[in-house]
Order: sequence, then C-alpha cells, then structure tokens
Amino acid sequence: MPALSKSFTPAAIPTSWPRRCSKNRNWRSSSMKVGYLGPEGTNSEEASRLYRKKLEGKVDLMPFSTFHDVLSAVNRGRINEAIVPIENSIEGTIGIVTDMLVKDVDLKIRQELVVPIYHYLMARKGVSLRGIRDVVSNPQILDQCKDFLRKKLPKAKLPRAKPRPQCRFAFPD
Repeated sequence: MPALSKSFTPAAIPTSWPRRCSKNRNWRSSSMKVGYLGPEGTNSEEASRLYRKKLEGKVDLMPFSTFHDVLSAVNRGRINEAIVPIENSIEGTIGIVTDMLVKDVDLKIRQELVVPIYHYLMARKGVSLRGIRDVVSNPQILDQCKDFLRKKLPKAKLPRAKPRPQCRFAFPD
C-alpha cells in the first residue's frame, strides 16, 4: 500500500525565559520537562524526541491528553516546554493551539521544527486495494489523506475514530 507523506509543523513553546531563569538560575543542571500531546507513539512524541536531541542535559518527555492540558502545564510552570503542532501542510492551522496562544496562555514560541509525517494504509496480508470497504482513522488523518482516498477508494466508508498510535486494534485475533 502506498505511503502518504504530509508535513506537520510543531513549535517548542517555553515559559517566559527571562522570568524562568531569574527564578531558578540553575535550571539547566536539573532535568528539563518537555510536554507533548500523547499518548506515546504519536507524531507529537516523535517531534519531541527530535527536539530533545537538540537540548543539553537530561530531558524528560511527558505526554498530555489534550492541547489545553499541555499548554496550561507550561503556563503554570509544571513543565519547562511543550511541543505542539501549529499547522500541517494539507489542513492548515491547528485552531485550538493558536487560539490558546493568543487568548489563554502567556507563552512564546521558541523554535519551529518541520517534521515529515507518513500515513500508511494498512490491511491484512492478501487484501487488495479493491477489497477495502472501510478506512478507520481519526478525523485529521482522514482529512489529510482525502485526495488519495477519493481517488483510490471512492466507495470506502470512512468512520472516524479517536486518535490511536497503535494499529493493532484494527486486527483482532
């Protein structure tokens, strides 16, 4: 099955650095906590791992359930930074993130990372493209892959599901 390549632009969003450094001048010597939209195995975790490689010292990655939770945790000082997507190349801006940055939190964008994202259409061995009747995924991925799905699977049903990094749930024993 073909791989569908899409882009995802996460932004590293720290607390206010001058204020942070003045409260704890030795912050670099302790473990830095970086939050991301979880669970483990998501594209946000992958972006966080790439970002962690750029940092010095010990960095703990912490998954959060919602954008609100991760951005609020940075704003309240529970974690040092967060990695969140702000846009993707197909569907555009991630509205809740930009809305929160403008209205709800006092954070600054520290750095931009561009991370290529690949979506895969998976089926049991031996299933042809013509044999696929349902494509189950979360709404954002279905939207990002809509051109491929319309061309290659015009009759397939597209039930929307909660985001899951694991695909094994689709293939019960």
